[in-house]
Amino acid sequence: MPPTNERQRLYWRYCSVCEMLAPPRSWHCNICDTCILKRDHHCGFTGSCIGHQNHRYFVFFVLYLAIGATYAAIYNSIYFWWLHSESYVNWFTAIKIVFPMFMLCLDVSWQNFYLLIYMLNIITSAYSIVLIAYHAPFIIRGGKDCERDAKRYDLGLQRNLEMVLGKRMHLTWISPFIQSELPHDGIHWENVKDETEKRR
Repeated sequence: MPPTNERQRLYWRYCSVCEMLAPPRSWHCNICDTCILKRDHHCGFTGSCIGHQNHRYFVFFVLYLAIGATYAAIYNSIYFWWLHSESYVNWFTAIKIVFPMFMLCLDVSWQNFYLLIYMLNIITSAYSIVLIAYHAPFIIRGGKDCERDAKRYDLGLQRNLEMVLGKRMHLTWISPFIQSELPHDGIHWENVKDETEKRR
């Protein structure tokens, strides 16, 4: 329900698909077919929109994925390039890495299966690290990736992290099951202008 106060309703906008007023920072998702509070993006891996309620879980999902995949990549690299280097260090392996379909169609073996798993592991590690590097600046600055005027919501590093991770942000990285209430309802957002007026 939109606020009756004209000043609070300033950042609300009309969603032509839902045919109703949408809160600030919410956007319509064509896949979910609804407006999502503080919508960041629709994630193909989780099969849902990343927004106000689940942004923390997405951040830690990608972080844990990066840590796990990198850890596995290090051990797989030791296995391939040190313990079994006589089997893998050759030009044929380089061709298999560049053209994996060639490997799967012409030379089916356990050795190639291990190489394929290793390649997927490296890709997962690299992709998750890129995702963290891409999303971290938005979280640190209090924004989200599709927001044009993100500076409006930059309340400082600690408050920005609290907006995503919740009031118990120092503990949430341990487990996704730790309850950490968000400091806002996803509809009424504090911004830099409001903070400046409060200090006067």
